[in-house]
Amino acid sequence: MSALKIILKFVLYAGAVACCLAGLWVIYVAVANFREMQFPEWLIVLILETIYVCLSFTPAFMVLKGLKTKRWHWVLISTAEAIVLALVLCAIFVMITLETSSRG
Repeated sequence: MSALKIILKFVLYAGAVACCLAGLWVIYVAVANFREMQFPEWLIVLILETIYVCLSFTPAFMVLKGLKTKRWHWVLISTAEAIVLALVLCAIFVMITLETSSRG
């Protein structure tokens, strides 16, 4: 096995773990904010959070099912990881922006 392949495999494993942590964070936020929302917005937010949690655990299931040497498998995993981590970074950016704007 080449060194590049080992490094890329490690990056995919680390990305899958980061995506799982992002999914657990969304579950925590959903439970913590459950009582604050009213019915119409509650249902929409719950549906969006459910879709995001399913998407965030997808790379881990793909890795656990079998990381083959086929390039398309690696591309699908890395694409799912990129989508999940980009959404998390956007959410963190919005949270930081709201916190700093409310203080000033």
